[in-house]
Amino acid sequence: MRTLHWAARGILHRQPPLKALASITALARWISPCRNVGEARAALTALGKSGTCLSRSLTIAAVLPGSDVVIAFHREGPSKRNAHAWVELRGAAIAENSETEMFQEIARLKGR
Repeated sequence: MRTLHWAARGILHRQPPLKALASITALARWISPCRNVGEARAALTALGKSGTCLSRSLTIAAVLPGSDVVIAFHREGPSKRNAHAWVELRGAAIAENSETEMFQEIARLKGR
């Protein structure tokens, strides 16, 4: 998973998020998909804080069938984090302790 994430980070420097997700998903064909939210959470935890929330989200979405990557901006305007990305499965964020309610969705990318 870490190798896929390193690739995702590099791809994001060269491609916009939608195109990057397609490229990362193509690479992820060689990795076993996550079978459930628990496996996806474990994979996300294993990535730690390396990269960005967008690179981590694209990586997890590439291996979690039926998932979406949500890209959003902070509802209160300028803040410590103006933008954020996370993975949802069936409309619910997979990360525990997610602060998604503070953000307004601006884009949703379909994962694997």
